[in-house]
Amino acid sequence: MVRLSSLACTLLSYAAIFTPLTEARPQTPKTGAVFKNPKIEHFIHLDLSVGYPVNTTTIWGGASRSPNLRGNFTGSIKGTIEPVGASLEQLVTPDGSISYYTNTFTLNTTDQILLLMDVQATVRYANNALHGLSSVKFSTDGSKKNTLAHVNFDNYVGEFTANFFTGKASVDVFKLESSGRIDGKLTDGGS
Repeated sequence: MVRLSSLACTLLSYAAIFTPLTEARPQTPKTGAVFKNPKIEHFIHLDLSVGYPVNTTTIWGGASRSPNLRGNFTGSIKGTIEPVGASLEQLVTPDGSISYYTNTFTLNTTDQILLLMDVQATVRYANNALHGLSSVKFSTDGSKKNTLAHVNFDNYVGEFTANFFTGKASVDVFKLESSGRIDGKLTDGGS
């Protein structure tokens, strides 16, 4: 039997608190790799609140949906998290210690540019807390007047952790860039 506390599901479902990755330096893999390790740079930090989850059991196991509430983000861009949408979390282990999580957050920058932030994560639970890593994709207006249109094509990852029973979460999102090929040749894409 899988047990989920309401707040635990909320925090887990909401993409909880991201803890910054240690600073990564591009290194050369030892064998068999074509590319150097990618460059990683902090992009934004989010502090957010999650609502109480609705838990259910599906043929795939325990599932939960939690509403996105308000929050703030800082870093390369700043603004507020709008109270739109909800997460979906599916427990994937019999003991409920791992789940798959998806969510789309609506971010409103101080320049009034709206961004959608899509998150797909694997969440791990232990000691009344959660932690996970995610892929992150941003979507926004692609017009020339939008100074953030480049985020539509950049690559991002996130890391998060949260304690249960608080309704609060923090997220750190990092931009990834290629460090190039080990042999120094150009890639087929010209970089």
